[in-house]
Amino acid sequence: MATAAVAAVLLAGLVAVAALYARELMRVTAFLRELPEDSNLLLSAPLPLPGLKGLVGAVNQRIGARRREAAAALAREGEFHQGLASLSHDIRTPLAGAKGYLQLAADEEAGPQQQAYLRAAEARLEVMQGLLDQLFAYTQSMAAHGAPAGQVDAVAVLGEVLLGNFPVFEERGWQPEVALGKEPLPLMADGDALARVFENVVGNALAHGAPPFSVVREGRALRFRNGLPEGARPDAARVFERFYRGDASRGSAGAGLGLAVVKNLCDGMGVQASAQVEDGAFQLVLEFPAPAL
Repeated sequence: MATAAVAAVLLAGLVAVAALYARELMRVTAFLRELPEDSNLLLSAPLPLPGLKGLVGAVNQRIGARRREAAAALAREGEFHQGLASLSHDIRTPLAGAKGYLQLAADEEAGPQQQAYLRAAEARLEVMQGLLDQLFAYTQSMAAHGAPAGQVDAVAVLGEVLLGNFPVFEERGWQPEVALGKEPLPLMADGDALARVFENVVGNALAHGAPPFSVVREGRALRFRNGLPEGARPDAARVFERFYRGDASRGSAGAGLGLAVVKNLCDGMGVQASAQVEDGAFQLVLEFPAPAL
């Protein structure tokens, strides 16, 4: 009888310990499954169960190693983009000087053939200047994440951008259709970054699109729409990729960074950017987050 009682007690103890181990393993599993990528949390070992402390320590070591690797990769990426920005800036300065010398040479008396050569050289330099400007804008957009934010009105910022581009629309013979309503569209954002978003969206339409061009407000979203040149059908799933150039831009000198800049800046401000191609038109939608209460 006594032996049976002892066995029963031991069995109950084993069952209790097994239950504790099972509970702790489920806790570890839930912790790892729900751990955010950017979290600084580490796993704890509240119960002194044999082997559990070692398991928790090993898990925390791997978490720490992964965070260090992510931080190092982020630092390398930042250095890379800073290097690109510095390089593009360094090249732009002598490039501007070369353009100046070409313009001076063009003012001198030269034969028709020499003038044609000078114009061709200046055109090539203009192309290179545009590529470097896009590269510089892209690297700046990467560095803009975390920039100080303030209360801005997206409708007012867009209105200024559209007004600034009015001479270009007029020169092209485009008549933009604008329906933004009378109410402001407030959000917390970097005003300069938001202006660059709109400049790139409008610039992309002017560079690679066709009329008609329209921008319509839909609640807290802005829908930009423009026609496409004949035969052009850009891949809406790839337009935000770096260096992507669709059918409409293969013959142009663009670097394919304009909408990549838009995506980078929007991500930094919590704005959802999406694109669609339908009915012979390209649509880009910017959905702005609700203002903080």
